[in-house]
Amino acid sequence: MDDSFDWNKVIKKEAKSNDNKELGEIQGTEYNCLVVERGLVNKEFFYIPKDLVENYDGKTVKFRISEEEIEEKYVNKDNIFDKPTYDSRSTC
Repeated sequence: MDDSFDWNKVIKKEAKSNDNKELGEIQGTEYNCLVVERGLVNKEFFYIPKDLVENYDGKTVKFRISEEEIEEKYVNKDNIFDKPTYDSRSTC
């Protein structure tokens, strides 16, 4: 995505992986990441680096990695905007 892109445009939009799996809804941005929320009762939050966005069509943000990789590397099951515990946090 272009450096001048307004990331606020993707808030409340759908997020998908490159294998077309639904990841949830983008709730906001933190540092260089998009915060994605999935689930109604058992919520998961993903902090996915913005540089992993493949495209945005005005409705859906598609990431260039798989759902499995996102679940392994970018999940935070605690609370939205809490600091994730994974090592790649330095990119966010």
